[in-house]
Amino acid sequence: SSASLLDRLKVKALIVAPFFASLILRRPIVEDVTCPTAWTDGDQIGYNPNFFNRLTFAECLCVLCHEVLHIALLHHLRMGDRDAERWNHAADYAINQILVDCGFQLPVGALLNPIYNGMSAEQIYALLPNDFKGNPTVFLGAGKGNNSSAPAESSKVEPLLIGEVLHKGFTSEKERDLYVNDLKGQVADALQTAKLRGIVHGALQKLVALLNKATID
Repeated sequence: SSASLLDRLKVKALIVAPFFASLILRRPIVEDVTCPTAWTDGDQIGYNPNFFNRLTFAECLCVLCHEVLHIALLHHLRMGDRDAERWNHAADYAINQILVDCGFQLPVGALLNPIYNGMSAEQIYALLPNDFKGNPTVFLGAGKGNNSSAPAESSKVEPLLIGEVLHKGFTSEKERDLYVNDLKGQVADALQTAKLRGIVHGALQKLVALLNKATID
């Protein structure tokens, strides 16, 4: 069942990825069959169980960690007036390389390109070609939403957005500041937990650098 799968994923994360587990366990994870893959609004994580059923256990774990990495990097707060779909592509490029460097198994078709390594979502957004959605040579794997069983070596396919980052709004600047400070505290706690366990991948240092870059106005 979905519930038992989530329990096993959380246990696995606690063992192998304490930084990510710390952030995952703070948030409700809800089923949502209306979304093609998954999403986060910063406060919770939604996922389509039918999408998870097509993934391996390792890929499901990666998806959960992918969503909380969006949260850790404040991607749900930083979109501004940018195009939402383009922003989601840029944000995926920004974090998928970190996930790979941490040893996670991305689902087939996930957005990954070494030329964007170490860049923030804003930098990648500005560099994405105008035809970024229709350029099949950059991507590997199954098409967005339908996740066909195209072989991994196929390069004539569309990209797979692992999940959607939903922009979070606030009623006041004070409310936003309180939220951001709390979230930064959660990320700091997660890093400390990982250090105490002796599991801090070099890739997490990239995350900290990107987070620092993201918070500079």
